[in-house]
Amino acid sequence: MRSYFLISILFFGLIGFMSSCKNDEVGNGIEMTSYLDGNYSPGNDENELSATIDKTSVSSKSSVTFRLSSNKKGYMKLIEFFEDFPSIEIEDIQLKEVVKDDYKQLEFSGNKTVGSSLRFEYSGYIIMGELHLELLVK
Repeated sequence: MRSYFLISILFFGLIGFMSSCKNDEVGNGIEMTSYLDGNYSPGNDENELSATIDKTSVSSKSSVTFRLSSNKKGYMKLIEFFEDFPSIEIEDIQLKEVVKDDYKQLEFSGNKTVGSSLRFEYSGYIIMGELHLELLVK
């Protein structure tokens, strides 16, 4: 009986030793991503984009790349939203966690100026699988 006990201790100790490795810690070249990160576009079942510019729906060619850079900041790249600008990057977006209908969503809003000819306000929210964005040109 005692030998079975010792063998089981050795066995579980060996499993623990063999399953651990030096690269288990975060930050050793492994990029941690958020489940919200992705490319959102109209009609995409996995990552649906619902976006308007001055209350008019965007083109089906439009898309948004979203990345969560921290708990409270994000990044968006707007692709084919404006004719003269193939892509527009919005960095350091302040995110606010809000609970609605038992679901957590991240809300955001701000202003963006591109060159001297385009200025707009943006607002919206992101929830698993959906990005809602409203742009108002100034």
